[in-house]
Formats: sequence, C-alpha cells, structure tokens
Amino acid sequence: MTRRREKANYPTHQVDRGIRVVMAEGSSEPKLDRKQISVIKKLSRKAFRLVSARTAKNDAAARETKIKKEIEELLDELSPVGVIGLIRLAGPETSTELKRVEVTGREVADVISMLSYLGPHSVTVVKSVQLPFALMAQDPAKFNQALSYLVGLYGSELSSGISLDLNVGKLDTLQKNGELSDEPDGLWRYKRQGHRIDAKLLSAE
Repeated sequence: MTRRREKANYPTHQVDRGIRVVMAEGSSEPKLDRKQISVIKKLSRKAFRLVSARTAKNDAAARETKIKKEIEELLDELSPVGVIGLIRLAGPETSTELKRVEVTGREVADVISMLSYLGPHSVTVVKSVQLPFALMAQDPAKFNQALSYLVGLYGSELSSGISLDLNVGKLDTLQKNGELSDEPDGLWRYKRQGHRIDAKLLSAE
C-alpha cells in the first residue's frame, strides 16, 4: 500500500442541513435526488457509530492496560509467598478466576535432526535458515562451497550455530494430519519468555 506524499484536495459540498459530502479529487458538485440524500443521512449515522465504537475500543484497551499493571503490582507484593492468583466464588455473574502464568517459547535445538525429521516438508515449514557467518568467514574457501556441504565441512560446530525460522503452524498441521512421524527427542529447547495475566468468569454449576 502506497501513501500519498502530497496533501490531497478533496472538495466538499453541502447537500443537507449540517451535512457536507466529501468528493473525489476533480469531481464537481453532485446533484443528488431524495433517495441519495437518504443514503447520505444513513451514512452519517454509521460514521458516528464507527467513531464511537473505535473510541470505546481505545478506551477499553487503555483501561485493560491500566488494570493489568495494577494487578501485576499487587501480585508482585504476593510473589514472595508464592501466590500467583486467586479464585473468588461470589455468584454466577461475579465468580472470578485470576492467575499469572508463565509463557514459554520453543526454538529448534538440533537443526540437522529437525531438517532430517521434516524431510520433503522442509520446503513448506522452514521459512529461513540463519548461518553463523562469523564462523564461515574464517575460512573463505569453505564459505564459497555449496551449502549442501556445510555440515560436512564444519561438523557439529556449524550445526550448533545454525538457527531455523519455522512456520510452526504449518508444522503443527502436518503433525496433526499424520503427515509427519512422532518427533524425535531433542528437537526443541524451551525458553521462558515472560508471563501473562489470565482472568475469566466462572460459570455457575
């Protein structure tokens, strides 16, 4: 999507009490019939509703951010005793569960094993491969050889330096559809990425 560099000149014309239409550049004053005026009025009401909805959404997002920050601060006070949340039973419409849970991400631990595991599916699952350039640049002769020989040239040192960017959703789909065998051990390493606040209303039993 490109953006205009110059300021656009959209002419406007009054078509009803308190209503002006905005015209495309170069357009002349429109001659509208009653039906078209009615459409313009409907459009004006929709425009107001859209602006109101967007304002409410922004306000709600700001309130949520503020409340989450306050919750974080309170949980921080309780963290020395191991409290990460609560369950409040107070009726079908106000019973609440709240907890701060860890978010864990995964990354490929063994690149060679992952590529072997994916086989022909590597084309659709692997989005990019990052190679340890600093290591490769130490020996320009090796760097200039075909990529298919890299592992043989550099051995385990290269393997530990390569990182894969995977389409994890595609990988999960292939596994779910039975197009891949069970994962061998050691493909992934898991790293703590932070935490999130989970909150929900508890339905009445």
